[in-house]
Amino acid sequence: MADVVTMGMKFAVIGLGNHAIKRVMPAIRMSGNSINSVYSRSPEKASRIAKDFGGEPYQSYDRMLSGDCDAVYIASPNSLHYSNAMAALEHGKHVLMEKPMTLDYEEAKNLVEKAEENNLSLAVGFHLRLHPAVEEIKKHIRDGDIGDVTAIDASWGGFSPSSRTNTEESDSRWWGEESMVGGGSIMGTGVHVMDTLNNVMGFHPDRISSFRDPRAELIDATSSILLNYGATIAHAVSSRRMFLPDNSLRIMGTEGAIVCTDLFSTQIKSSLNVNGKTKRFQSGNIYRKEVDSFVDLVNEKRSLIAKGIDGSIVVKMTELAIRSDMEGRAFPIDL
Repeated sequence: MADVVTMGMKFAVIGLGNHAIKRVMPAIRMSGNSINSVYSRSPEKASRIAKDFGGEPYQSYDRMLSGDCDAVYIASPNSLHYSNAMAALEHGKHVLMEKPMTLDYEEAKNLVEKAEENNLSLAVGFHLRLHPAVEEIKKHIRDGDIGDVTAIDASWGGFSPSSRTNTEESDSRWWGEESMVGGGSIMGTGVHVMDTLNNVMGFHPDRISSFRDPRAELIDATSSILLNYGATIAHAVSSRRMFLPDNSLRIMGTEGAIVCTDLFSTQIKSSLNVNGKTKRFQSGNIYRKEVDSFVDLVNEKRSLIAKGIDGSIVVKMTELAIRSDMEGRAFPIDL
């Protein structure tokens, strides 16, 4: 592993969209780390954001990677994740990248191997792994409080246009480009749901099938995915067409049930009900927890963050979910 960071980590950032600017970059600074450099194809935007966060603007990604930073936070368009992350790892930088890790499973595996080869940390921003209710859910399952888990239902929906238009600002328009985004609701929220299921179960599923709408297009508005975790059947839904979504996780067992309302969110505002007893989680910055956990990973401490291998598994699941609907059949998940 690379040298332990005793002071705050120095981050470089590529991809200056709303998620980075409004959530993760403030969390980096809030957690006692710094943003030393930012990259954008727009010199004006790079300068403006760098000034806001106290870093240096770059118009060359390679030059930024050659500068003074410990880690790179990658929030660029999905299709650029692989090349951006590989370049960072080749420059000896730790990497925290947004989901989906890549649009291709073999590329995701390559990143995992490169990080291991260079003794670097590689993590994926599945922020729900840092939700305080999730660790409690996992403990209840491990302790057998609901018996054997038989069925799980999980959904993260919302309401937004299923495609982007040319009148929108260029920073978000790529979400409507198939080659850049790789999917629709499944890429926006579905990957979070699948990773959460893997996390609470403690292993990946062995079979997957799906239905999507519209079926003929890569960019879906709604995805419904069935997963087999051994004897447990799970249902994962993502959608851009739910006006009043119920973004909850329900886990049914042979001796009880766990229901966590509003788990699937960018905020901590959930209620956890286990066999009739309720506990509320209403405060905390989940992205600060994500950054803190990433720093722990770099420093070889216990960390809850999704590692590269976790991200690569979700890439494989996403590929097979899309194929399942298009080809009308289920697939085994052999990794």
